[in-house]
Amino acid sequence: MAGSLLRREYYRVLRRVLLPSTRHGPPTFLLAGVKHCSIYTTDPINHKEPTFNKILVANRGEIACRVMKTAREMGIKTVAIHSDVDSNAPHVKLADEAVCVGTALASDSYLRMDKIIEAIKHTGAQAVHPGYGFLSENAEFVQKLEDLGVAFIGPNAAAIVGMGDKLESKRLAMAAGVNTIPGFDGIVKDAEDCVRISRDIGYPVMIKASAGGGGKGMRIAWNDDEAREGFKLSSMEAASSFGDDRILVEKFVDNPRHIEIQVLGDKHGNAIYLNERECSIQRRNQKVIEEAPSVFLDEATRQAMGQQAVALAKQIGYSSAGTVEFLVDSKKNFYFLEMNTRLQVEHPITECITGVDLVHQMIRVAKGHPLKLSQNDIFIRGWAIESRVYAEDPFKNFGLPSIGRLSKYQEPLHLSKVRCDSGVEEGSEISIYYDPMICKLVCYGDNREEAIQRSIQALDAYVIRGVTHNIPLLRDILTEERFRCIQKGSRASRCHPREKMELTAILASVHLKNELRSRVFYNDQRSAGNTKLPDSWDLVVKFGEWEVPCSARLSQNNFEVTVDGTAVTVDGHFDLASPLIEANIDGAHETIQLIKLGSAGDVRIRYKGTAFQSQVLTQAAHSLLALIPEKPKVDQSKQVLSPMPGLVKTIACVPGDMVAEGQELCVIEAMKMQNSLSAAASGKVKVVNVKAGDTVEEEQGECTPVTTSRIKDQLDRTQDGDHYHSCFFCCTSDAVQELQHHVDSTRDAFILSYLDSCVTCSKEDLSNDKALKIKARKIQEETTPKALACVLIASKLSSNKSLFASTLASSLSWLKLHPRDICIYEIQILKHLEFRCCKVSPVLEYIGAAVSVAGLWYGGSDPFTSKVKGLDIKRLSAECVQETAVELLDFVYLNREQVYEKLCHFLTGRPPRRTTQFRAKFARVLADRMLLAGSVVVAAAGVLGGTTAVAPVVASLCFLIPVTPKDLLIFATCILESVHCPIPPVCDLLHEKLD
Repeated sequence: MAGSLLRREYYRVLRRVLLPSTRHGPPTFLLAGVKHCSIYTTDPINHKEPTFNKILVANRGEIACRVMKTAREMGIKTVAIHSDVDSNAPHVKLADEAVCVGTALASDSYLRMDKIIEAIKHTGAQAVHPGYGFLSENAEFVQKLEDLGVAFIGPNAAAIVGMGDKLESKRLAMAAGVNTIPGFDGIVKDAEDCVRISRDIGYPVMIKASAGGGGKGMRIAWNDDEAREGFKLSSMEAASSFGDDRILVEKFVDNPRHIEIQVLGDKHGNAIYLNERECSIQRRNQKVIEEAPSVFLDEATRQAMGQQAVALAKQIGYSSAGTVEFLVDSKKNFYFLEMNTRLQVEHPITECITGVDLVHQMIRVAKGHPLKLSQNDIFIRGWAIESRVYAEDPFKNFGLPSIGRLSKYQEPLHLSKVRCDSGVEEGSEISIYYDPMICKLVCYGDNREEAIQRSIQALDAYVIRGVTHNIPLLRDILTEERFRCIQKGSRASRCHPREKMELTAILASVHLKNELRSRVFYNDQRSAGNTKLPDSWDLVVKFGEWEVPCSARLSQNNFEVTVDGTAVTVDGHFDLASPLIEANIDGAHETIQLIKLGSAGDVRIRYKGTAFQSQVLTQAAHSLLALIPEKPKVDQSKQVLSPMPGLVKTIACVPGDMVAEGQELCVIEAMKMQNSLSAAASGKVKVVNVKAGDTVEEEQGECTPVTTSRIKDQLDRTQDGDHYHSCFFCCTSDAVQELQHHVDSTRDAFILSYLDSCVTCSKEDLSNDKALKIKARKIQEETTPKALACVLIASKLSSNKSLFASTLASSLSWLKLHPRDICIYEIQILKHLEFRCCKVSPVLEYIGAAVSVAGLWYGGSDPFTSKVKGLDIKRLSAECVQETAVELLDFVYLNREQVYEKLCHFLTGRPPRRTTQFRAKFARVLADRMLLAGSVVVAAAGVLGGTTAVAPVVASLCFLIPVTPKDLLIFATCILESVHCPIPPVCDLLHEKLD
């Protein structure tokens, strides 16, 4: 155990590294302080006006944060409610007080009126703002608040009841002189009654829940079968989401525009409209992109719609902010759809073009103040577009939710006229229990084209890691000609030839910069006689369905990449340690997101909204790699997989049942949406391994290594006797699959490294097909065992004996190798005989902890102080470790002179001075930083990997940085003590051995 003297030495070094951080903050800190432009200029907040002392926000996420920000500006204290899983959520941190109201399920927390009322009594809140969703349109809740003497920041109960029931709201709209859609005004009794009514109205019809909204409980039916199925699923969703399974049927207006009017009323009979929002871009009946104003409406139609919306508001005595939704056909005929008696999700774009803070107005009205605004005060200024950023896969059944932790999150707030309404932060969890929306990205400008262009720039600069998101879909919509020009029949080209060349140049430049950095470090560690870099590189860039040959050369820190005889110049002054690459391509500025740099030439970037998984190879490596046999892919064509994480609601089959192709087998619920899973072929059910009420997770591909649970239905095919394997199979961990994936990726890394360092192919070799095949087979035999050994080391570090055994067994059955051979390679790798060839070895994946915890960032100060306070080293995710490992290597492989210049500027704020004194200070700081970072790595390895992890990690770090194992263990022990983590016994054991 480290003594007091050693402990003082540890803190001395720690202070020396951290002291500069009090003078200069890193870019992430600066970005966090960036605020969007002030837009609330119409009827601004009057701090002398009487208002509430304290309000409770009965919601979560971004809308809770949104309400709290305005309340704080008004001088009102706020109370947050939260579930167990939201105890550390941003809205809880933003509030003055917070009360836990239950467990994760919304029905046990955010919908518990009794718990919320207890919170009101306990905190003394004078009013409640419901946000949207949950209890925002629950008349019973409003009545209970009224009985308690607490103000509801919203309309009265009568208005909510009248507009909340779609049947009643349609009657009230007709009474107010509002245009309505033809349909059936009664109650639909059952599925057959739904079919009969649909036939009378005429297909297509819209089947939707009488209560609620938000796209839930809605289905379009084009025939009798779809009407039956739509009635069943809509009624189930309605009961689950709103506690009311009543259904109505009305004529579906084909190819309509969804345009809504924002209204604002008070308790004195005044009402105005704040113009329109167009929400026609939707998926799964939920809005994706909204804009204000609508490009489709003329002034006469806008005025007519606004007047009808105000007439309806006055008809029901509406006193708050609300939205009247219309469907508008191609001839500008408009029909009442529904009225939302709450603050709408897309309200920020109305605020942008009118200058009115709607939350401020709602609070004023709830306090009893009359509107100061008249209709003549409302103008349209500029254009605003809101893009809803969701954690979902837009290419899976048009947007199925994705869950996971935000391992990296950076909003584009450094851009002007960009507003982000979000309720998440880096490290937040996107769960199955709530809506998967991450953020509302609002961009505004003087005109529509400016707003669109700014939205595209913001989406390109929006960094989200850890979950699948819909940014590619949003960008595709914004760049679609029909969206930009509002002209039918025109379509944007999916991939322009010029874009293909630019993409090839970007991928080649990123790969070469990474390779050059590695070579500089490698040569720096060897003798002074460094090898000369080649004048040019002949490469093959593989992405999508293309394999593009190109040549590249470095010219004055610019990369000149020639594709098909055309040269593309990429400015090389970009930083691989940053997730955003700001580069000039032939003089045009582009923002590219760097997602991942692999050791086998793998480069994953996001370019113009689309993520590209690519591989950049030398032409010799490409020729040989094409001859190496690939592992056969697992055939999942005979499986029915859950498209999303969720809850199994119903199982419609039992073992032995005969089912037809397309027959429903089960229903999965996620985010209160019902999703039916059907049989892909006719057959017999063999096994069912889940039951109603079980929680399952999404089947993920190789590119997203997270915890996996499979849903399969096992059938026996009757036509050809072939077994149709598809049963519900739940796996508690994806580690086996992930490690087997490492076999492939690490094998490729060894192959390419072998080719780069050992193979010199002559023209005769490349033209001799037989010789190439022999060489490829030899490489396969030599490298695959080494790759597998790396995988087994990683599995051992997990301290899971069963995992190691299963990985070994499954891998050996594929490779047909003897376990003894694997152990020999394991020992060699741990001795680092092949370390230089594999830059990101599985043994060193724990290095990522150094960056995320110690903040080893060479371009600015250390965020260690803020990180160490909330350090939970046991919860460091594997994905975070892998991703940040690349960042540390980015530091390690830098040329020493580059590190010196960056640290000079960091320590003094001035260009480097070539003085002996400063060079000595630089060397001391650099050594201290490496020692501190390495110590955190050892500490993380001890906690994450246990006894077997510490020794190889210590050996690896001693190979990387100039420190002794003794120093690493001393500092690691101090770090573990400082964060109250148990010290692995191996640390004491190694202390004794080293002594």
